[in-house]
Amino acid sequence: MRCCPVGQQGSAICFLFLAVALFGALSYAFLNGSRNNLSVITNEATKTAAYEAQDCSNSISLAQKRLQARGCGDLASLHYDGSNPHKGAPTDGSCSVFHPAGGGVKPCDMSVAIGPDLCKTGPIGTACQSDGAVYIGDMDGRRIYAAPSDEAGMFIWKTSNTNTAGTKNSTDGLANTAAMILADLAAHPAGQACAIKPPAGIWSLPAKDELTLFWTNSARNGGPVDLSSIGMVEVIYSFYWSSRGSGIYASARFFNRDENNDYMPKSGARRVHCVRRDL
Repeated sequence: MRCCPVGQQGSAICFLFLAVALFGALSYAFLNGSRNNLSVITNEATKTAAYEAQDCSNSISLAQKRLQARGCGDLASLHYDGSNPHKGAPTDGSCSVFHPAGGGVKPCDMSVAIGPDLCKTGPIGTACQSDGAVYIGDMDGRRIYAAPSDEAGMFIWKTSNTNTAGTKNSTDGLANTAAMILADLAAHPAGQACAIKPPAGIWSLPAKDELTLFWTNSARNGGPVDLSSIGMVEVIYSFYWSSRGSGIYASARFFNRDENNDYMPKSGARRVHCVRRDL
């Protein structure tokens, strides 16, 4: 049986159809292979990012322990710029994780450059051009910025309902988060979500009073900050963890109406919204 009709014209048409069919088959094979390759590349990139985040977390944790061994105690600072706001802290940076004279940890992720921005001088509610964070108010004389969205998922405060030393600070979430790193960051999933948030080292789980800034300056309370614009959920019992812990409990609050912070068992799953301070 002939696959093409006899004759020059018939043969030419037949070969044209064969060429089109062959091209289609090759294109399908190429596209299918490309999809598979893209999937492999994406998976590898995700794994690499996870490894880098874990390496960063380990570096910060080791630096914290070195500073503790040096006698820094509660004076250890995790401020990204190497500064140390703690009263009585050495001025040479020797108790700062990110200072060359201290922990010597380099910024773990320079893909997000926090440079001069309107949010550094603008009014409450101003969004940063660099990373989308929103200026929500001041605490301890420094500007507080909320991440542009919740962290995905629900998190427990700690893997056990036990005390974590150094997390009773009501106004400095960075200090509380540093205490979690020192104790065992992996045992503090809520704090870990912020501690490794890129660029790692500048984000923290907000302290009780920092978390309250969300409501104090929210549009629903007459302020300029639209909580929904930064992905916060305003429904009944949508609790958010703060980093302030006391014994077997930790402070949390929700934002559907003006409510005081409540203390809940650390093993409960709640939402997380990270903050950072002015750099």
